[in-house]
Amino acid sequence: MGPATVKPPAGGTDKSGNDAAGPTTRGSAAAMFRPQPSRPRKPGTRALSGRSFLPGVLAIVLPVLALTAASQYQVTRTVERFQTALDRTVGLMVPVLSLHSRMVAAGRAPHDYLTRPAPPERNQALAATRMVDQLLAEVRRLPVLSGTDQVLLADIASEWHEARAAALEILGRDDPWPEAELKPVVERLDRMSARAANHTEQLFDTALRELGRDWEEVRRRNTAELAVTVLVSALVLGLAVAAGLGVLRMARAVQASEARFAHLARHDPLTGLENRQEFHRRLEEELERARRFGRPCALIMLDVDHFKAINDTHGHPAGDEALRRIAGVLCRQVRRIDHVARYGGEEFVMLLPETGPEGAEGLAERIRAGIAAHPTPLGPDLEQRITASLGVASYPADADAAADLVRAADLALYAAKRAGRDRVARAAGAAEPRV
Repeated sequence: MGPATVKPPAGGTDKSGNDAAGPTTRGSAAAMFRPQPSRPRKPGTRALSGRSFLPGVLAIVLPVLALTAASQYQVTRTVERFQTALDRTVGLMVPVLSLHSRMVAAGRAPHDYLTRPAPPERNQALAATRMVDQLLAEVRRLPVLSGTDQVLLADIASEWHEARAAALEILGRDDPWPEAELKPVVERLDRMSARAANHTEQLFDTALRELGRDWEEVRRRNTAELAVTVLVSALVLGLAVAAGLGVLRMARAVQASEARFAHLARHDPLTGLENRQEFHRRLEEELERARRFGRPCALIMLDVDHFKAINDTHGHPAGDEALRRIAGVLCRQVRRIDHVARYGGEEFVMLLPETGPEGAEGLAERIRAGIAAHPTPLGPDLEQRITASLGVASYPADADAAADLVRAADLALYAAKRAGRDRVARAAGAAEPRV
């Protein structure tokens, strides 16, 4: 469905165009006044002139101008404080989120190679490892890192170094691994990859908490100053209309900055969907409501198939466009009461209140078919057929707690991946994956 076109209202207010001329009065042209003799000026007095009123005018205008400049400076500084805090946090959140998704993918790649030990899988795994090394180095060079961030990054780098060593050990061997030798290497890889990914999530959560603290600190610092500005503006409102209008415009800029601040704290900057933290908050609320009223709800987790190949072949802008297109497909398929979020990297999740397993599976199949039905535009003169795998889990059939419901949907998603991708799978105990 294309965007609706809003037409401007037709017509307007008609003007009469009739000019009413009023009566004209004139004085008597014949009246003549005899000139009066000028009185002599007393010694020590001067004739009044425009220069005599200049100090009074300046005494009125200069405070008004000073108030205008001070008000604009204060509100501009307020906006700059919000913007500085926002830029610092977003400048850390976006690279860390990318690092987390790449790190998770790099931890899975050796498993894919063990399942299918072929040169393409090995090359993809090595490329994923190099990408994590590059992103980790870029994040460590960010100028917005705090002391806490640097400590967490040191832990991430140490754990990733061990996970990377285990991955390279797996990828560097061509002959089959004996089970006794392979098991400890795989366990070390999984353990250290999970630790590095968990610390990356902690770094993201730390940045999000610092965003909230910075926001509150800026608001506290500016409350007293803005109160004084508004009070003084009220006292000179009659003489400072222009200054008042300027303050109003800047106050609107502050409100817009706060709204953008709050929106970015809850939404993914690339797709505009809810982010992972906001999704988990809504999931807890929805499960509480479902328990209270004895109603079902369902979860669909979606992963774009072979997404890395899109980035490697066409570049990251094409991959970003693919994610935006898929987000649009999801938003058009769900209801107003549903919630769609970008869970991380190329993974999306949908929370469906008042929906049972069959309804969720049917929606997942429609989404899968809708994505695969037509080539997805990735840029000018560039299209590619994209497919997705989806996992479905429902409450209370598959899980009772939020974390267990997410885990059930995630396991169903990987069942769809293992079954050949481009299909829907329900949680354990449900039907086989559907193509």
